[in-house]
Amino acid sequence: MPRFCLETNIPSKQIPENFMSLCVQNLSKLTGKPETFCVCFIQTDQNMFFGDDDKPCAIANISSIGGLGIEDNKRYCNVFFKLIEEYLGISQKKIWLTFTENLPEFVTFKGKSFYHITMCRDPGTPIIHSPDE
Repeated sequence: MPRFCLETNIPSKQIPENFMSLCVQNLSKLTGKPETFCVCFIQTDQNMFFGDDDKPCAIANISSIGGLGIEDNKRYCNVFFKLIEEYLGISQKKIWLTFTENLPEFVTFKGKSFYHITMCRDPGTPIIHSPDE
């Protein structure tokens, strides 16, 4: 469900080993959704210009079913801009972060949409909390 995607022109060898795990942990904490449903995806070595130069830069997107909005997005920015700058060495002036609200009927898991998993379940059946359930 929650997904953090990052595209950057820095080489893959500059991505610290724990960076993706930190992104998943923070995404889970900020969205209130289990880590088992959170995804981090990074594309490195991209040919990118940000403004008038090719200094280290990044564009990122956070998408989720719910949990996004004006106040929520401020919290995401506060955390993810700092993570990217601290761990990847990319200036906050060279980062764009966008947000995408996903509708549950357009996100699937194990062949079922989250609309059917969470909204159309039988009464008394718990909402899925991990991919193993």
